[in-house]
Amino acid sequence: MSGKDFLEELVLDILLRLPMKAIVRFRCVSKSWGTLLSSPDFVYKSLLFDEENKYSHFMVKYRDVNTRNFVFSLLSHDTLDLVVTKDLPNPPGFDYAHNRGLDLQIVGSCCNGLICLGSSEHINEEGGIVLWNPATSETKVVPKLEVTRPPRTWDENNYLGFGFDDKTNDYKIVKVTGLWCNPVGSRDYENPAYKNEVALYSMKNGSWKIIDATIPFLRLTCESRLCCTGSGNIVYWEAYSREGHHVYKNAIVCFDMGSEELKATPTPEDHMFSWQMCSLFSLHKSLAMIVLREDKQRMQKSFEIWALFEAGVKDSWTKLFTVAGFPELEGPLGFQSNGDIFFETGIEGLLTINPLTQARRDVQVVGKDCNFQIVPYKATQVSLQEETEVGSENALISP
Repeated sequence: MSGKDFLEELVLDILLRLPMKAIVRFRCVSKSWGTLLSSPDFVYKSLLFDEENKYSHFMVKYRDVNTRNFVFSLLSHDTLDLVVTKDLPNPPGFDYAHNRGLDLQIVGSCCNGLICLGSSEHINEEGGIVLWNPATSETKVVPKLEVTRPPRTWDENNYLGFGFDDKTNDYKIVKVTGLWCNPVGSRDYENPAYKNEVALYSMKNGSWKIIDATIPFLRLTCESRLCCTGSGNIVYWEAYSREGHHVYKNAIVCFDMGSEELKATPTPEDHMFSWQMCSLFSLHKSLAMIVLREDKQRMQKSFEIWALFEAGVKDSWTKLFTVAGFPELEGPLGFQSNGDIFFETGIEGLLTINPLTQARRDVQVVGKDCNFQIVPYKATQVSLQEETEVGSENALISP
């Protein structure tokens, strides 16, 4: 290798380690840097670069083909080899695994090894939200939110997010409730006021609190009810806002567990599109959006991969790749550390697609009714009862 080639590789290695904000600024250094730092290949490699890969496995939640019970499988983070398959936990008094009518979702996972589960039907009831440590088999039922609201107020939908606040060393759950309110004395019965109520649960304190973090008339979508995504202390949901009479625009809402603030970011396209065609995922410390495009006349579909570099800044969206030519794909489920994308198929299976090479690979998991969820996972001995390190003879995977 010549000295020039070595220097170029060294510079490239340094640039890959920079945060996205710095990369965007450095595009102005020179024409060659602008071309390099704007290329989808470089942007994708930069988003995937992670010296501190904290995860050892992927956890896959799905319904067993034979029993139709909820189960979870652990896959090796690097090889995707199947490690173990077990039933989902049953907190005292609840039967999650065998309730076939239950809409059970993984709300989120933390790099610290805890999982948050939730049921949209029972979200306002005791047992509707549960914290779970798969390594120790511990569960903790989160108490329901007790709140007094004004008369003639009713909730439309509820949305959850789960993350870890590294500033306070605390696991937190955020709950956003869309409220319609027709105050006493108001005569506008057909157009009640709408607002978002934001509540935050602290595992350290064991309690909920209402926080002042609302965005005027910004409604989260039904598709994002429990299926938010996040990286560390940031969680995201799909939403839309009302810009005028019968005028709506899509947006992404993010919540920072540390600052306890909500922020909205417009989508890269101004026109309204169905959120059923869109999925949000964590791509290391950035947000990725995968949009389904369908040509029903030609019976063709493709998936566009977008990345958001800075929350709140519309111009920081960048289109990376398009995955096409795979009619069996039903929907994306997340990213592998090497950049491959998990997809569920119409034949009860999972596969990965590399957006750079379009290479596909089947995964050794077969589920029922396309009910898959995939989250990165690393085992921990953190106790849900005392928030201390504990041992367990029944540990699923040793940390």
